[in-house]
Amino acid sequence: MHTRKLSNVTLAALALGGFALAQDGSNDRLPTRLPTPAQLGTQPQSLAPIAPAQVVFTSITGSPTAAVPGIAGLNFPNTSGHTAPFDRPFGSANGHWILSADSDAPTTSDDLLIVDGVVVEREGNVASWATVAGSTMGPFQTKQGINASGTYVFKNNTSEASTADDYVVTNNAGTYTVHAQEGLDIPQLPGAELWNDNLENVQITDAGVVSFEANLIQFPTSTNNDEIFVSGANLLYLEDTTVPAGQLSGLSDAWDNLGFDDAWVSADGLHVVMKGDLLGVTTADDVIVYDGTVMLQEGFVIPGSGFAEPIDAAGIVEVAMGFDGAWFARGNNDVTEVDWVVRNGVVIAREGGLVLASGTELWDDTTFSDCFFAHQGDSNGNWVVGGVTDNVDPLRNGVIVLNGTTEIVREGDPIDVDGNGLFDNDAFFNTFGNDDLVLFDNGDLLFVASIRNAAGTAYAQGLFRISTSGGSSSVAYCTAGTSTNGCTPAISSTGTPSASATSGFTLSVSNVEGQKQGLLFYGLTGRASTPWGIGGTSFLCVKSPTQRMGTQQTNGTLNQCDGALSIDWLNFVATHPTALGVPFGAGTVVQAQGWYRDPPAVKTTNLSNGLEFTLVP
Repeated sequence: MHTRKLSNVTLAALALGGFALAQDGSNDRLPTRLPTPAQLGTQPQSLAPIAPAQVVFTSITGSPTAAVPGIAGLNFPNTSGHTAPFDRPFGSANGHWILSADSDAPTTSDDLLIVDGVVVEREGNVASWATVAGSTMGPFQTKQGINASGTYVFKNNTSEASTADDYVVTNNAGTYTVHAQEGLDIPQLPGAELWNDNLENVQITDAGVVSFEANLIQFPTSTNNDEIFVSGANLLYLEDTTVPAGQLSGLSDAWDNLGFDDAWVSADGLHVVMKGDLLGVTTADDVIVYDGTVMLQEGFVIPGSGFAEPIDAAGIVEVAMGFDGAWFARGNNDVTEVDWVVRNGVVIAREGGLVLASGTELWDDTTFSDCFFAHQGDSNGNWVVGGVTDNVDPLRNGVIVLNGTTEIVREGDPIDVDGNGLFDNDAFFNTFGNDDLVLFDNGDLLFVASIRNAAGTAYAQGLFRISTSGGSSSVAYCTAGTSTNGCTPAISSTGTPSASATSGFTLSVSNVEGQKQGLLFYGLTGRASTPWGIGGTSFLCVKSPTQRMGTQQTNGTLNQCDGALSIDWLNFVATHPTALGVPFGAGTVVQAQGWYRDPPAVKTTNLSNGLEFTLVP
């Protein structure tokens, strides 16, 4: 069973709206006015999105995009008996990502952990790393971590005895390592303290150092210091003991509570930001601490902000860290209740301020009391902010912007669900999840949003990818087959699919059977998910008609998974003027897949998963 921890207001929104996300969850009301199809086409906006969003997964009933990858017959749920299927994504600067998700399997096996589009862990499967052999995995937490090498970390509650069933675990290329287990000694503390079941806020640096929070630890020296945050072998924060420097109050109060899932360690391990509260007066105890020093404090004006009012009581809402180590926070002030977002202490967005530097639309909290719902950054100094505006239509006023200059995506934007290049699926963005996004260094934004139809009814949720750089995001989809020797090929791309270029965009399929014949092919009419023969594990992921791009050898080693297929797609279409779709123009959506011979398999062949990309100018 999926167990994402949501606020009470978010849970209420899910209950009332079916697929309303947290952005609507804090509203005093759900939208009561629904747009007509004509209105959806004419509603004002500041700028058009910079590129169409591409679908990674959805929970749309009957859509191939709702199929759980790699598990035939399993889908992401679109029923009232399940929670919102897609949790918050987390990622690495170079493009790896991880999230937990719900499926329509029975509640003892419906929770999934997905990495780069592939299910890697599943509730009910054997936890090979557990102390007791044969123990099975339970649900996954919201927060996971993954680094640039693809090593991921997660917390899980197994089927073992309740005094020893909680773990923090990493998986590095198939090798599991346990970093903490309930009931075992805490090496970062000198006494007899033991880990308890409250292990959370897990993350991992690019060097493989694991950080996490533990509270209600067993046998602390005092119940006042039973909460800690550790990074590798180091104890960073101990409740009731560690004193952050630079308190704006001039005092030296120790930590009282560490915020749940509110600590972040930078990818290089050099920086830490934490949201929590201090001992002492409750009117000045909420703080943001960066590298051990207080940056923001309840009851005090944001330094250098120009605001006249101090931060409101409980006015610090959320904290985050970009891949470059920059810290972000959002909240509101006292008296005026002005909402704001800061990056490294500098206000980058505020209620009443311009959404885009060149526009007239303003940030406004009339329909969402917190105004802002997301902030994140990459390694290159770029950042995104999500919030609501004074747009005249409240069903078009949620927007995500880049660097305060460019609109990325907005409520009501149409969605090309089937990837045929047309907005003909009666699907539009409804609301965006609070903090449910990752900004990668290549400019891609991965995000979760709910989906509505033209009548304004929310009916599903999805995970999407959009290029903020004006380029094309390649999205893997569908399910790869498993070969006779256990190979599961994966298709990917490098370069930019420019309609004006004649080379420079390469499709590659790795993990293919060695010493076999194969090829890549593409289509232009959308995604498919058709079983490749009765009893087989492969799926045809590209709708016909399709274009084959010439046979090649996979090379590698016979009966091993070190073979590969590769072709420069731009070069192929440039040198084959009669190929399907030639000549191509910007905006064309293409689906591609790999095929190779596997004599013992069904139909004597097998297939990779699919890849969808959009041509740019």
